Amino acid sequence: MVSDSVIRWRLRLRSSLEEVFRLLVTDDGRGRFWARTKQTGDAIDFHFPNGYRCRESILRCDALRRFELTYFGGRAVFELDSSDGATVLSLSHHDVAQCDWI
Repeated sequence: MVSDSVIRWRLRLRSSLEEVFRLLVTDDGRGRFWARTKQTGDAIDFHFPNGYRCRESILRCDALRRFELTYFGGRAVFELDSSDGATVLSLSHHDVAQCDWI
């Protein structure tokens, strides 16, 4: 693991903060765009279309603003903001090994 490696994405979406946040923090929402999941407390079991499965932990969840979890040995941080009637989603994946940068 490389402690200072971060991959960042920023998206501008024509959906409300509430809708985008719901997609991130619910099993039904994550299943629509990411992977099938089963959340129990602060643990999320991911089931990907290729058959891969993993269990990750929710580290922080601030309604309509931030969702943070462990993800593939690193930490994924989703931050939401509104701008001109759209939602800005910033995703940063921290501590990603360079061999995983593709």
